[in-house]
Amino acid sequence: MENLTPEQLQAIRDQHESWLRAQPGVVGTGVGMDKTGRICVKVFSNQVSAETRNAIYERLGDVPVAIEETGEIRRQGRASG
Repeated sequence: MENLTPEQLQAIRDQHESWLRAQPGVVGTGVGMDKTGRICVKVFSNQVSAETRNAIYERLGDVPVAIEETGEIRRQGRASG
Protein backbone atom coordinates (compact mmCIF):
# COMPACT_ATOMS: atom_id res chain seq x y z
CA MET A 1 0.00 0.00 0.00
CA GLU A 2 1.38 3.36 -0.86
CA ASN A 3 0.65 6.88 0.34
CA LEU A 4 -1.68 5.97 3.19
CA THR A 5 -2.94 8.93 5.21
CA PRO A 6 -2.44 9.10 8.97
CA GLU A 7 -6.17 8.47 9.35
CA GLN A 8 -6.01 5.34 7.20
CA LEU A 9 -3.01 4.05 9.15
CA GLN A 10 -4.82 4.76 12.44
CA ALA A 11 -7.83 2.76 11.23
CA ILE A 12 -5.54 -0.14 10.25
CA ARG A 13 -3.78 0.05 13.61
CA ASP A 14 -7.14 0.07 15.40
CA GLN A 15 -8.29 -2.94 13.39
CA HIS A 16 -5.22 -4.97 14.43
CA GLU A 17 -4.63 -3.50 17.92
CA SER A 18 -5.91 -6.46 19.95
CA TRP A 19 -3.94 -8.96 17.91
CA LEU A 20 -0.77 -6.85 18.00
CA ARG A 21 -0.95 -6.32 21.77
CA ALA A 22 -1.39 -10.07 22.28
CA GLN A 23 1.96 -10.81 20.60
CA PRO A 24 4.86 -11.69 22.91
CA GLY A 25 7.01 -8.64 23.59
CA VAL A 26 4.65 -6.02 22.14
CA VAL A 27 4.05 -3.25 24.69
CA GLY A 28 2.21 -0.66 22.58
CA THR A 29 1.23 0.58 19.15
CA GLY A 30 0.67 3.85 17.37
CA VAL A 31 1.07 5.77 14.14
CA GLY A 32 4.24 7.76 13.54
CA MET A 33 7.36 8.11 11.46
CA ASP A 34 9.99 5.48 10.85
CA LYS A 35 13.71 6.29 10.76
CA THR A 36 13.45 7.42 7.13
CA GLY A 37 10.56 9.82 7.79
CA ARG A 38 7.88 7.60 6.26
CA ILE A 39 4.56 7.51 8.12
CA CYS A 40 3.76 4.03 9.38
CA VAL A 41 2.14 1.86 12.00
CA LYS A 42 4.53 1.78 14.95
CA VAL A 43 4.85 -1.30 17.12
CA PHE A 44 6.65 -0.69 20.41
CA SER A 45 8.34 -3.73 21.84
CA ASN A 46 10.30 -5.22 24.66
CA GLN A 47 12.50 -7.75 22.82
CA VAL A 48 10.31 -9.18 20.08
CA SER A 49 11.49 -12.47 18.60
CA ALA A 50 12.18 -12.89 14.88
CA GLU A 51 9.12 -15.16 14.71
CA THR A 52 6.88 -12.45 16.16
CA ARG A 53 8.39 -9.80 13.86
CA ASN A 54 7.66 -11.98 10.85
CA ALA A 55 4.11 -12.61 12.05
CA ILE A 56 3.51 -8.85 12.42
CA TYR A 57 4.85 -8.07 8.95
CA GLU A 58 2.84 -10.92 7.45
CA ARG A 59 -0.38 -9.89 9.23
CA LEU A 60 -0.12 -6.25 8.14
CA GLY A 61 0.96 -7.12 4.60
CA ASP A 62 1.85 -4.07 2.51
CA VAL A 63 1.15 -1.61 5.34
CA PRO A 64 4.34 0.25 6.35
CA VAL A 65 5.36 -0.95 9.82
CA ALA A 66 8.22 0.03 12.13
CA ILE A 67 8.99 -2.14 15.15
CA GLU A 68 10.79 -0.07 17.77
CA GLU A 69 12.48 -1.50 20.85
CA THR A 70 11.36 0.71 23.72
CA GLY A 71 11.42 -1.59 26.71
CA GLU A 72 8.47 -1.68 29.07
CA ILE A 73 5.98 1.21 28.82
CA ARG A 74 4.28 2.29 32.02
CA ARG A 75 1.50 4.78 32.51
CA GLN A 76 2.48 7.72 34.67
CA GLY A 77 0.19 9.37 37.17
CA ARG A 78 -1.32 12.75 36.41
CA ALA A 79 0.55 15.77 37.63
CA SER A 80 -1.44 17.78 40.12
CA GLY A 81 -1.57 21.40 39.61
